[in-house]
Amino acid sequence: MQFFKYLFFIILPVVALSMPAAQPEPKLDLASLGPLLNSRADIGGLLDGLLGSLDGIKKLLSEESINNINIVLSNAAKLLDDDGTKKLKTVVTNANNLLTADLVKTLNGLFKDIAPLIQAVVKVISMLVSSLLG
Repeated sequence: MQFFKYLFFIILPVVALSMPAAQPEPKLDLASLGPLLNSRADIGGLLDGLLGSLDGIKKLLSEESINNINIVLSNAAKLLDDDGTKKLKTVVTNANNLLTADLVKTLNGLFKDIAPLIQAVVKVISMLVSSLLG
């Protein structure tokens, strides 16, 4: 029991000396608040710009453009219903079956062979037009 009594007297000065000395609060520098006030003014300008943009959006959302959007969405809904998606899958499947590698090679060869013919036809048509117009 005596041990704890002496332990208290040993710990008390250590604890008392380890506490920092009281210091006054630093004075508030009002000049440092200037940037905060400037940002407040900048926010006001930002809000004015936002309101100006909203006026432009309001012009875009006229009754006519809303009706056009409604038409597009209703037609898209008709196209994407169950029947429309089945038909679209059928078209894609048929196109996949038709476009084989052999067909693509054949078509490329035909296009290469036809290119000079198309150029000759364009020359003939341009000569005819130039002779008609003088």
